[in-house]
Amino acid sequence: MQDPSILTDIRADDSVFSYVERKCGGFDQAIYQMLVGFANEFKEGDLSEGVGLPRDDAVRRSNARVLLSNTRISQIHENPVGIRDEVQKFIWDTTDTAGPAWDTIKDMTLADLKRFVLTHPEDDIKQIMPALDSDVVGCLVKLMSDEELIHVGQTVFNPLPGSHIGAKGYMSARVQPNSPTSNADDILMQTLCAFSYGVGDLILGSNPVSSQPDDVLSVERTLREVVEAFHLDLPWCVLAHIDIQADLEKKAPGSTAIHFQSLAGCDTALKIFGDLSVAKLRAHAQSRTRERGRFGLYFETGQGADATNGQGHHFDMVIHECRDYALCRGLIRDVAAARAKDPIPPGTPAVELEPWVHINDVAGFIGPEAFKSREQLVRCCLEDIAMGKLMGLCHGLDICATMHMSLTLEDLDWCMDHIMPANPAYIMALPTKNDPMLSYMTTAFQDHVRIRERFGYKIDDRMAAFYADVLRVVDRAGHPGEHFGDVSWVYRCYMRARGDTRPDGVLLAEGAAKAAQVRERGVPVPTGHGPQPWDLDPEVNRRIHDLFHQAKQAIWSELTPSFVAERVPCPLLVRTQAGTRARYLDRPPLGEVLAEESALAVAALRAGWIEKRRAEEMGAMATELAVSLPGGGRPEGGDGGAARLAAPYDVQIIVSDGLNALAIMAPDHLGPYLTALREALAAIYLRCAPRSSSAAKGGSPLPSCTSHTRTCASLHLWAAGAGRVRVGYRIGEQLFGPDAEVHPDSCRCVVHVIGERPGTGHNAFSVYLTGVPCWLWARPGRVDHQHTACISGIAATCLAPQAAGRQTAAMLAEMLARWAKMPAHSHRTHDAQPDA
Repeated sequence: MQDPSILTDIRADDSVFSYVERKCGGFDQAIYQMLVGFANEFKEGDLSEGVGLPRDDAVRRSNARVLLSNTRISQIHENPVGIRDEVQKFIWDTTDTAGPAWDTIKDMTLADLKRFVLTHPEDDIKQIMPALDSDVVGCLVKLMSDEELIHVGQTVFNPLPGSHIGAKGYMSARVQPNSPTSNADDILMQTLCAFSYGVGDLILGSNPVSSQPDDVLSVERTLREVVEAFHLDLPWCVLAHIDIQADLEKKAPGSTAIHFQSLAGCDTALKIFGDLSVAKLRAHAQSRTRERGRFGLYFETGQGADATNGQGHHFDMVIHECRDYALCRGLIRDVAAARAKDPIPPGTPAVELEPWVHINDVAGFIGPEAFKSREQLVRCCLEDIAMGKLMGLCHGLDICATMHMSLTLEDLDWCMDHIMPANPAYIMALPTKNDPMLSYMTTAFQDHVRIRERFGYKIDDRMAAFYADVLRVVDRAGHPGEHFGDVSWVYRCYMRARGDTRPDGVLLAEGAAKAAQVRERGVPVPTGHGPQPWDLDPEVNRRIHDLFHQAKQAIWSELTPSFVAERVPCPLLVRTQAGTRARYLDRPPLGEVLAEESALAVAALRAGWIEKRRAEEMGAMATELAVSLPGGGRPEGGDGGAARLAAPYDVQIIVSDGLNALAIMAPDHLGPYLTALREALAAIYLRCAPRSSSAAKGGSPLPSCTSHTRTCASLHLWAAGAGRVRVGYRIGEQLFGPDAEVHPDSCRCVVHVIGERPGTGHNAFSVYLTGVPCWLWARPGRVDHQHTACISGIAATCLAPQAAGRQTAAMLAEMLARWAKMPAHSHRTHDAQPDA
């Protein structure tokens, strides 16, 4: 902050705009963004690059709220806080400024709007909501206390059409049956376990281990079988990229129900989140016609997601998040318009014409760079509930935290108790508070039981009847019933619904055996309860706390020098800017950039490659000259091999400790993976370089790269401050970017092995694969997550490292083949992306 007097000299009647005019002699967008950001209740994300607000400045924050309170709504609408991109244009286009609602609010100040929202009934508030844009709503919540945000949550409700999901007094559940191997029985038994506690009335939604279409389709079918067996009015979804889901629906009609996608609040972040754009999202929305069924779209967002992906654009994460909600509101209108175009059978209820679209916030999943404390997490969730409801959305939450945040399992209970009075539409539901695949803390099936008991919330009527009358796991009042917590009984009901006529005893025993097999794979399937119906079985509870403590141990562990020396072939040891483990956990984005001395070491590595390559070329030229010019002459114009040369390798292997060094050091993990990877690369003409350290560091000749032979180098990143995925992109830029001068359209690849997801009990690692042309590597910052595929859950007890090595090579081959189909030269734009 260059001017120390900023926000210390306000006048009682100053608005944001009059203050900026007085301080700057005219409008200044950067100062405007800073003032709006200062009005936040502090969260760690305010410190992120691209926002850059100080940690604690109570006087300036209070003064910023005074300025906002005095600012007219029309001024904020006409002067967006964020960038004027396609997202902002879509927000303007879908905000009603032509009707009576706009006439009602345009001359209000934000203080007037706050009084209106806090004192008027729901019907009055809903009359003005179409005229509220995202910046206005985002600024409004900055002026509210937690209690006032809860009041908004208790006043405004946007239930899904034809249901009570999102209605006052109801609290629904997204069942999240995740498996570290996408095992069908893992997913099935977790879903039936949820039903045994009377949980699950919004959606069955599983996160895929792999986004390969066949793998996604397999999980879709597992979930669909449950829904169809019981004849439920309940959508299912696999949270793959929306393009993959749409393609699957075309190839296998009826395989999908509702389509999912993560959203972002600006064009550049949408691009990173999977090569998305407003136009593409609108096309998907417009495809959700009535013939596709009742269910439309499901979105996820989270405060801090844009900024932690380097797309903060100097405005705060509350405004970013509310832009997500405005984008969702506009897409709902597209779905509705598409459905209205279909022929409507006589007698169709009007509610069937309305789209079923909902959204949830997963803010705690972003990590400590966005939220440091339980108080910050609660504040975020309350802000998001209020913003989502005021934007007209059916808005849910994932009340969650990553393992490298400072929160405990008990802190999560505290957060629930402080958030649930705001009556969100739904929260997540897993067997326990620990996701067995993603390894983060979230809400368990029995948390729903406790919340229903404490706050008097109900589940949607259609599923309440199913649980009470068909499964008999709860009674009509939602209290535990005859078969509460009995997954074997629900399995018996499932098999009966599928036409299985074997005796009850056989089916019950089979259900118990299947549940036991799932538990042996490290996926919890609880039964019964502890002292209270909402308490986990004591043994399960002990196991979950053990996993939590194991996660903390893994997070603070580092690759040992002896492991690197003995087990890592050809290491070049480099560090990120984090420097220390503690600093990395405090500021994870520092793990995305190499320290200066390490960047120089990588540059020296490439220089050694080129020098050896030049020596080979000179040696070959000398031989040719000796044959063609016996007298030792030199052809006229010869440059002695001084022309630019490309690096002799096409694949670079990097190893980082990430958040789980124990996963890298576990026996039979890294070694078998690298061995299988090298063998598989060799089979597709991606040949590995010599393994000696001298070869890796340029101490011996390297094999030349020809048109039919590719080679693989081994650079292993050992970062005391931990390495994140993006540090691999930066290394790729250094090693392969210069090759754009020689072979711009030739692809080069980075294979980044990272320890991840502590707390699953598997100590699994992941591999991130990035294969792009050299012209793209040559553009700093352009290579990002949209160019990358991931293989996760690699461990001796999950996806076998040898199998993962072979899968890595196969996926690299697919990447290179997709780029090869694109015409040379014509695709050299930063937006280029091959068809999947």
